Amino acid sequence: MGHAIRFCGSITRLPWWGVVLMWFGVQPCSHAMAVFSRIYHQPCQQCHTDVPRLNAAGQVFLEQGYQRPEDFEGDNGVVGLEQLKNMLSFRFKAQASQSRYELPPATPAAFQSAIPQRFDIDIGGSLLKDISLGLRTTYGKDSEERFKIDRVVLSFLNLGPIANAVNFRVGRFDPSFLYVYPTQRSLWENLTVEADRRLVVPRVQRIGIAPLAFTHKFYGLSLGRPRYNTHEYALTLTDLSLYHVPAQVGGAVYGRPWPGQGGFLYEAGFVQNAKANALSTRLDFYAMVRYDFSSQTGTNFELAAYQYVAKDAAIATLNLGTDIVYDALGPTDIISSGVALHTVWEPYELFVAYTLDHMEEPRFNNSSAATSTWESRASGLSVEINRRILPQLLATLRYDTLSPGGLKYLPMSEDADQFQINIWNGWLAVAARYYLKPNISFYAAWHLNRTPIESRLPASFGGGIHWSSNTRDVFVFNTEISF
Repeated sequence: MGHAIRFCGSITRLPWWGVVLMWFGVQPCSHAMAVFSRIYHQPCQQCHTDVPRLNAAGQVFLEQGYQRPEDFEGDNGVVGLEQLKNMLSFRFKAQASQSRYELPPATPAAFQSAIPQRFDIDIGGSLLKDISLGLRTTYGKDSEERFKIDRVVLSFLNLGPIANAVNFRVGRFDPSFLYVYPTQRSLWENLTVEADRRLVVPRVQRIGIAPLAFTHKFYGLSLGRPRYNTHEYALTLTDLSLYHVPAQVGGAVYGRPWPGQGGFLYEAGFVQNAKANALSTRLDFYAMVRYDFSSQTGTNFELAAYQYVAKDAAIATLNLGTDIVYDALGPTDIISSGVALHTVWEPYELFVAYTLDHMEEPRFNNSSAATSTWESRASGLSVEINRRILPQLLATLRYDTLSPGGLKYLPMSEDADQFQINIWNGWLAVAARYYLKPNISFYAAWHLNRTPIESRLPASFGGGIHWSSNTRDVFVFNTEISF
């Protein structure tokens, strides 16, 4: 990484589970810091600027598997139960949101609350030196109000002759855990998308507010006949998608191949997902490269790029009256590419992420469906600026824009007025997080929809205001406690 930081020992060797980040999932460090502060008797500021953001030292510690090399000196390299009990972590989150609509939907209610919104229990540790296991269980709204195993990762480190050049992880993890933004995502609060996914273009009752650079970007795609009339059938525009889904089963190789030139990082992996128009599974493949730079003045940046290839990821689908028509060519591949930047120049911090997704042009045997209009490219941009107003208060301004692809116009037989379906989306957010203590925070955000209110839906979709513009704004309040 190129940082001359020695708080946790030599940075030239990555001992065991750099993948331990995965058992912290979407919030990889926000509740880990209290645990490691206890274990290593270090202040949270040793690794963090504003939790969960990592400073340069925290980045080094993350890639070392949250372990110091000296922890294994003088023993047989095995961590026993006495050490493992210190790796137990808890996170509690309560959340409330208030949405305002141009035309209020029948369900869900505009006001939503959840106590707890989620409760996480994480435990992990080394099985042997350079071999580790991480596990997360989750309870809450996101897991259908029951405990479930959300993350499980087995990691093998330092597999080649050069330390940290070749590492491997396998299990259920976040493919993007080494991308430049994962430690930011617990501050990108999301709402559960409420939509009738049994419809080809889902009737959205409540949209999510995740960064639009990381969401699904195509209208008119489904998983095909085998999942018809189920809640898995249609893909929704505000769901996290492909490389950015935080829990997928697969494996990955990653590392820093050039000793003394630690700024370059690579990762290549695969994950398993549902194959469209079949009940079988598919393998998606991805690759990521990242470069880190840090100066003595405190200015630093991380620049990353990725490509994710999903074979048979979805199938173009149309409702023509009572008939459902699928792309005659069968499922389409989706290729997602992106770049992201994170930079710090005190007292400001900037995140920028841009993604460009591509699908194949559909072709229909049905003469009416063949007159529909589709766009094969879609893009999303998310920009966020943060500033510490007070030592305990962090202010955030975020802007998201999405140019969707997929279904643009229905056939003339279904929509004589030719209302555009894949309209532009834009959101502006203002947020603040107050840290009562490093492991206790309160969050408030206002998300304002900038999507044109004039947009209308075709009559065959129910007419009226477009679903993307119907939600005018969303207020989100939550508190998090980690210990």
